[in-house]
Amino acid sequence: MRTTFTFLALVALAVACNSNSEPSPDTTPSQTTEYTVSTVAGSDTEGYQDGKGPSAQFYGATSLLCDPQGNVYIADQGNHRIRKMTPDGTVTTVAGGGPGDGWDANKDPLKAALHRPKYLALATNGDLLISEAGDRYYDKSNVLFRTLSTTNGIANYLYANPPASFDKQNYNNGGVVQDKAGNYYLLEAEGIRKISPQGVHTPNWVTGIDTRGDQLTGNLLAIDTQGSLYFPSGINSWLKGEITKVAPDGSITYLKGGPVGSKLTEGKLSTVNLGFVRLLTVDNQNNLYVVNSGKAVVFDQVIKISPEGMVTFLAGGSGEGYVDGKGKEAHFQRIAGLAVDGKGTVYVADYGRIRTITPSK
Repeated sequence: MRTTFTFLALVALAVACNSNSEPSPDTTPSQTTEYTVSTVAGSDTEGYQDGKGPSAQFYGATSLLCDPQGNVYIADQGNHRIRKMTPDGTVTTVAGGGPGDGWDANKDPLKAALHRPKYLALATNGDLLISEAGDRYYDKSNVLFRTLSTTNGIANYLYANPPASFDKQNYNNGGVVQDKAGNYYLLEAEGIRKISPQGVHTPNWVTGIDTRGDQLTGNLLAIDTQGSLYFPSGINSWLKGEITKVAPDGSITYLKGGPVGSKLTEGKLSTVNLGFVRLLTVDNQNNLYVVNSGKAVVFDQVIKISPEGMVTFLAGGSGEGYVDGKGKEAHFQRIAGLAVDGKGTVYVADYGRIRTITPSK
C-alpha cells in the first residue's frame, strides 16, 4: 500500500502588526440552509488513474481551481500532474508526466516535468498559474511559478537577473494570483512579492505581516473582485484564528475570530472562534470560504464568511473520515484543497477524493 501523502506546516514566531479588525454587523441570524457533502470523484485508494467518478485515482490531491466553464483543476501533488474534472465527474490529465520531476517546460503539457504542484490560480487571460514545492536542490533555475495554456503548454515564469540574495535552490511560495491590471502577487516567507506587467519586481511590496504559513500546501492565497488579497495570518492563524486582508493600496486589516471558548460554527465573526485557518478561497460575490481545524475545532470543517462579517457553517467538524451527509453528519479525512464555482458549489480535495458541498434539496 502506498504511503499516505502528508502535508506539513512550518511553525514560526509571530510578527505583531497593528491594525483594525473588519467591521461586523450587530445581529446574528439563525441558520436557514443545510448543506450536503457528496463524493464526486476518487476513493480511499490512492494512485494514478484517469476515469469517471470513483474509478479516478489521485495521490495527494491538493489545490483546486474552478474555471468559468464549470471544470475543476486539481493539483495532484504526489503524481506530479495537473488533472481536470469535468462537470460530470470525468477526470483526465492535462499536464505533467514528463521524465522525472523538475522544472522542464514543454509546449506539449503532457511531456512537461512538474515538481509537486501545490497551488493553482487563474490568470486574467484564462491561463492556469501553478506554484510548486520549493525543494529544488538539484535545480538551478530562476523559476518563480509556471503557466499552463492551450497555446504554449507549460511555460516557466523566470526571475530575470535576480539579486545574489535570491536562493534559487530553496525558493518557495504559498501561491500566486493575478489582478485585473495584470500584476502578479506571490505569497513568500518575507512578505508579498508584486510583479508588474512589465516584469518589475517589488520583493517586499507589503511587509510587517506574518506570511510564514507559505510553507503550507493547498489554497492559501485568494484575490477578490476588488483586488484585495487574503491569506492565513501565519502562526496567528493557529494561535488566534485570523485572516490577513491586503487592499490594492497595500493597507492591511484583519478578519479576527472570537477567543478560544467561543462558539465554533456561525454568527458574527467576532463571536466565532476560527481555530487554525488552514485553507481559504473567495467566490465571485467576495464571500470567503475557510477550512479550519486545530485546538478549538478538532476536526476539519468548512465555513463561509460574508463581506459583512457573518459566518455560516457548511459541513464537517464532528469527526474524521470519509462520511458523506448533511452538515455535521459529514466527516472529512484531511482537506488539502478548496474551491468554489460560479454557481456556489464548494469543492474540497480530501486526500484521494474530490467532494462537493451544496445546499441540501
